[in-house]
Amino acid sequence: MVRASVIADEHQRLRLRLLAMAQPLAATVDVAVPFEPARGALLRFLLDELAPNLADDEDLLLEASTREETRLLVAAIRGQRRAIVAAITDLGDAQTAWEAVAVTRALHSLVAVHHMQEEELLLPALAGVRSTA
Repeated sequence: MVRASVIADEHQRLRLRLLAMAQPLAATVDVAVPFEPARGALLRFLLDELAPNLADDEDLLLEASTREETRLLVAAIRGQRRAIVAAITDLGDAQTAWEAVAVTRALHSLVAVHHMQEEELLLPALAGVRSTA
């Protein structure tokens, strides 16, 4: 299994990149420039980097879903993943810069909570199960 610190570092990189990619989008709110190019760049990041990272977690979730003590947490994390994917779709459907910025802010919050639950709850629970097995 990949070390928890490696996972945490990658999560932090993704969250910081999401924030950095959101800045050009937010800047379009106050000026008369189209928001679509900034939204397109953000969507490319989300689809090329964030979404595959979510999919990569499936092996970990499959292992955790077989354990009674982590089964409910896995269900919650999978629900978060569905919400993140839905928010990415909503971003693509945004009709205004304001709407795109609002969705991006919500998306960052969803991703932060998802990463926190994986790093602070799921990985330690699995490590505890492994060390007592």
